[in-house]
Amino acid sequence: MALVNNPSLIIADEPTTALDVTVQGQILALLDELRRTRNVSVLFITHDFGVVAQLCDRVAVMYAGKIVETGPTESVLDSPAHPYTKRLIACVPELGRGKGKLEAIPGLPPVVDKLPEGCAFAARCRKASASCQQGVVECTEGAGRMVLCHYPEEKLV
Repeated sequence: MALVNNPSLIIADEPTTALDVTVQGQILALLDELRRTRNVSVLFITHDFGVVAQLCDRVAVMYAGKIVETGPTESVLDSPAHPYTKRLIACVPELGRGKGKLEAIPGLPPVVDKLPEGCAFAARCRKASASCQQGVVECTEGAGRMVLCHYPEEKLV
């Protein structure tokens, strides 16, 4: 990896996708070293929660092009507040959980150029009400976290 002009931000879009574990570890170690030694921020875009837990201080979860939850990584992964975040984490297999069935998120994501009013996840959400499907969904903040949901799974204290 080459850096020019000492950037203050590195955008790493799925940098470990389709790499074997050894090469993946080398890439993650390099990004972590750059972050620490050069005081560089890394915007790490990934679907891999294991990598997020290992490398990131903060996480932002996006659905249909909007950030629906953000906060300290450990807090978001341990106690997800947005129903999408909670369902997404439930889809990740855990070592030692056995061969149980993973819980898929029902339905399909909305068509990006025809997003519904209100919460884009409402049609797939168990907790959604009519208020979720119309108007603006207010942002709830607390404890260094933010969630875009009328009915968060966890209180942000």
